[in-house]
Amino acid sequence: MRILFMGTAEFAVPTLEAIIKSGYQVVSVVTQPDRPFGRGLKLRSSPVKEKALQYQLPVLTPESVKDQNILNQFIQLAPEVIVVVAYGKILPPTLLEIPKFGCINVHGSLLPKYRGAAPIQWTLICGETETGITTMYINDKMDEGDIIFQEKISILPEDNYGTLSIRLAQLGGQLILKTLYAIEQISAPRIPQNHQEATYAPKIKNTDGQVDWNQPAIEIINLIRGVTPVPGAFTLINGKRVRILAAKAGQGNSGVASGQVLVVGKHDEAGFLVQSGKETAVQIMQVQPESGKIITAAQFARGYKLTEGIQLGI
Repeated sequence: MRILFMGTAEFAVPTLEAIIKSGYQVVSVVTQPDRPFGRGLKLRSSPVKEKALQYQLPVLTPESVKDQNILNQFIQLAPEVIVVVAYGKILPPTLLEIPKFGCINVHGSLLPKYRGAAPIQWTLICGETETGITTMYINDKMDEGDIIFQEKISILPEDNYGTLSIRLAQLGGQLILKTLYAIEQISAPRIPQNHQEATYAPKIKNTDGQVDWNQPAIEIINLIRGVTPVPGAFTLINGKRVRILAAKAGQGNSGVASGQVLVVGKHDEAGFLVQSGKETAVQIMQVQPESGKIITAAQFARGYKLTEGIQLGI
């Protein structure tokens, strides 16, 4: 079966590699153009492009897939199915009509929950205990197409956006093969989504990572998990931004202000304890000072002379 693959982010790489290793004919890989990155603003290829070049696959990097010349190239490639994973752009209806078996998306949630650009992050932020992968037919609406298959996994207490993304990406690589086989056999189901049960996962902005110490500890911890490693959770300490990479619940004191440091541990495994908006507190375990390296919270407390009673967030 002739497959046109469209993807950009690291999340898409295991699916691409699974398709390649299973012997399907990948007629081309479409990914977003190289972008400036880092302080030097050097152009960097997408993870999908790098993987495609490793396998010596033809790569297309159009600025827009709505351009008629690009659409003509897709038509000439004559794909029987288009597989889309974390591509980053909405596909026009004219593109959806090209492959005879349709356009298939690998989505990082159990649809109809968490439609949108950041399903894995919002799954964690909202405190879910399970998630999964959905393969679906793409239509002209955002993540509303008929479901083909779904596979569930449990979310581990230690999971953050980085670790959960890796596990879901591997699961996506497995589920796409089941999906493509069913499509070949003309046995792929089409299960309409229940739109009344839909929830949404919009793109995460950098400012979404700012900790609100008035929230309950569990919500703060879930936020930290959901935005680690990117874009990152942060708070202000003595006016300077400090990223928080790991935290857990601790014993609080409802008689003090939210955001106040309650205890500064002496050992690396202790970190420091911050009062939240409820009786519980947040025990900060790992941080990254502005323009600094990742260190334990105890190392930060010693180096920056953090003391009990300091108010965070200002």
